[in-house]
Amino acid sequence: MPVIDLGNLENRAIAVANGSIWSAPAAAIEQAFKDIKAGRIAPPATIPDQWAGLAREMGVEPAAIGGLSEGSGPA
Repeated sequence: MPVIDLGNLENRAIAVANGSIWSAPAAAIEQAFKDIKAGRIAPPATIPDQWAGLAREMGVEPAAIGGLSEGSGPA
């Protein structure tokens, strides 16, 4: 598994866009929320339930919360 430097804004933006940010350390997720609030990163399509409260605390209103769990979508 490759190591991604989430201290880099461009890498954080990619991780937010593809959803891999949600498996990153909490500090990287918090920085991503700061970037989203500041307009440096586009908001994700969904924010998992476990991060929705933090998103709101940091001033990011999730467009959609939760989403489908893996394997629950159409085949």
